[in-house]
Amino acid sequence: MGSFALQSEYTISDLSPADSLDYQKESYLLDAFFATFSWFITGEHKNYNPSKTAFDRLKPKKNLGKGGTGAFELAIRYSYINMNDNDLSGGLMNNLTAGLNWYLNPATRFSFNYIHSDVSQLGKANIFQVRFQVTF
Repeated sequence: MGSFALQSEYTISDLSPADSLDYQKESYLLDAFFATFSWFITGEHKNYNPSKTAFDRLKPKKNLGKGGTGAFELAIRYSYINMNDNDLSGGLMNNLTAGLNWYLNPATRFSFNYIHSDVSQLGKANIFQVRFQVTF
């Protein structure tokens, strides 16, 4: 959608414990999902490659230096995982992430994220994350 992007995924797993384990059911369903919405402030867009079924590198309109600032992307993401089913108690977690990605050029990126995590029966966490990435 131009400089806007929406990406999501849903996963469901059917878990069958070993016969030697003492569980009430023969099969348990566990699920997880995420949804991410992002916007390139500088007007770029994500490049999806159908043959790779993946996103290609982002190419900033103007790389950092020589009058360019690179590309900036704002993103928000919600993720959820439920590892509980009947007598199986693996946990439940919700995360809300706000992020800024700075693409200096097609091979270099800085990511800055704030994550608010809520883990059932354990509590809440506030996480600040920074990542520097160079790809070849």
